[in-house]
Order: sequence, then structure tokens, then C-alpha cells
Amino acid sequence: QAKIDAPPRPKRDIRPDYPKGARQRGEQGDVVVEIRVGADGLVAAAHIVTSCGFAELDAAALKAVKAAKFAPARSGREAVASTARLKLSFKLK
Repeated sequence: QAKIDAPPRPKRDIRPDYPKGARQRGEQGDVVVEIRVGADGLVAAAHIVTSCGFAELDAAALKAVKAAKFAPARSGREAVASTARLKLSFKLK
């Protein structure tokens, strides 16, 4: 992997849909997802690194991350593929 001068950044906030069933059950927590972002800014792969303990919330986090578009990582002025970790939080108000 090339030396990364700037990590990938989401082009807009990643806000997963809060599943209705999880909301009704009072489920909350943080999900850490590791992503592989291509030089084109698209998510090539994603998996859960740390589960919040609720499968429905983990699935919603993965779905949101896979659909996100990123400004790719940079090595100098060149866009390069890279790996990053994101934490998505589900909190009831």
C-alpha cells in the first residue's frame, strides 16, 4: 500500500437508518466498521470490527457505509486505495 498523506473522507455524513424494531426494543450502541475504499472513492469492502451487540444495528451500519461515497485517500496528489475504520453510533433521544 502506498504512503497515505490524507485518509479517505466521507463526502457527506454517514447516517444509517435506525431500524424500527431496534428502536422499539431500546437498542443502542456503537459499531466500528473497517472499510476498503478504492481510488475511485467507492467502498470495495466493509466488515464489522466491533459489534454493538445488536445484529440489526450492525447490519444497518454496514449498509450505510457500503452506500457511502468517499473522497479517496491521497498519496501526494494521486488518489489511492486505502483502509479506514469508522465508528457509527446509534443513540435514542
